[in-house]
Amino acid sequence: AANFGLAVTGMWFIVGFVFRRTGTTELHELSGLFERIPFLAVAFLSFGLAIVGMPGTPGFDAAHLVLEAAIDSFGALPTVAAALGNVAAAGFLLWAFQRAFLSPHRQGGHDVDRTLPMEYVVCGIALAAMLAIGFFTEPWLHLTDVASHSAAARFAR
Repeated sequence: AANFGLAVTGMWFIVGFVFRRTGTTELHELSGLFERIPFLAVAFLSFGLAIVGMPGTPGFDAAHLVLEAAIDSFGALPTVAAALGNVAAAGFLLWAFQRAFLSPHRQGGHDVDRTLPMEYVVCGIALAAMLAIGFFTEPWLHLTDVASHSAAARFAR
């Protein structure tokens, strides 16, 4: 849950930074943001991919462990449905990224200021923490191992 929370927090930071510049979060009103705020665009994509379980992010191990446990407990059909839900979430994320950041800047669109140093620091720290946890997951799994086993024992059949 902590890894998901870190990625969602990063996404909310970026949504807030974009809203502060444009006054909107409506996708149909946003366009061409990558040209002016490329760091925030890459951070948005990285946090989004962590949410859907991209390898190298903490979300990958979380998604993998959930799907592995689901197939053992519930069988193939519910596990495939969960995996397809994850694919749909990834599709929506990429669609939103394309609309807001990669689409051509529309006439009459929002004029956006460059990324501020404070935004580099906030997103940089969150990205570094997320990627460090993603690439070095074992210590974090060992840290939560005892607590998760004792909690699971309460619900074991």
